[in-house]
Amino acid sequence: MPDGDPQIFRWLLLILIVLNLGVSSYYRKRARSKETISRSAEPWLIRSGRIAFALPGILFLVTYVIDPSWVAGSSLTIPLWSRWLGVFVGLSVVPTNVWIFRSLGQNVSETFLTKTTHRLITEGPYRWVRHPLYASSFIMLGGFSFVAANWLMATLTVGAVVWFSVSIIPLEERELVKKFGDCYRVYQRQTGCLLPKRY
Repeated sequence: MPDGDPQIFRWLLLILIVLNLGVSSYYRKRARSKETISRSAEPWLIRSGRIAFALPGILFLVTYVIDPSWVAGSSLTIPLWSRWLGVFVGLSVVPTNVWIFRSLGQNVSETFLTKTTHRLITEGPYRWVRHPLYASSFIMLGGFSFVAANWLMATLTVGAVVWFSVSIIPLEERELVKKFGDCYRVYQRQTGCLLPKRY
């Protein structure tokens, strides 16, 4: 097993999952009360891709929380400080996500499609990054990988980053251009996709 008591990191990972899921669920439920777009409105290939990355990740997290020894075959031996760094990263995403969700307001959606009441958000973290919610999710999953000290979790995280970057984000941006036209094109030029743009 990696350095450190696996039981401590098991419980820490559970706390991080609950905190981050709690924030996401709260704001998503509030947004659903106004308008909801069903995932069935997305093409089946996109839905299949989401499942292909989400299901193994969820299964891994559940398995690790139940008993870390069940996924010991994909463990990494890493310095203890890096596991604690993963805990810090997972905790830091909680207030970041509150900031992001509060900035998004009713725009929060389960799909890449835009709502009829969708408005272009350029405040808060959206002042610098067009997709901060995706970015924070990838950072969170990276933190989880360090907490679990597991190469399988890290691989799934990298796969999710690639999948979203080549499929979901371009489709979402196409929808936003359709909705907001030149306003969104200007916004694209002024901001980074997942990281702030260097001027």
